[in-house]
Amino acid sequence: MEGYKKKFESIELEPCELVMIRELAVDYRKRLLEKYHVESEKELRREIQKWGTYDETLQYFYLVTCNRLIKKIPEVPQEILEQGFLVETDNVVVGK
Repeated sequence: MEGYKKKFESIELEPCELVMIRELAVDYRKRLLEKYHVESEKELRREIQKWGTYDETLQYFYLVTCNRLIKKIPEVPQEILEQGFLVETDNVVVGK
């Protein structure tokens, strides 16, 4: 287990990668709420009591993790993304 922890600690992410992770987390949260026909995580918590499978419990864990990622990674305004933020940061990564 200690080896895995060291591997994860050594990961360095570029801003474009963080933006992508955040967008994936936002999308996953949205799709999960739609799947269970609820509008918030609070409503989803009530549904958990009915869940009995490992997969459903794992989905809730993913939702909680997505919420943490969304809080930690700042949102980049759409106009910045449209101006090539991701392209510019990708060029920096390639140029290393």
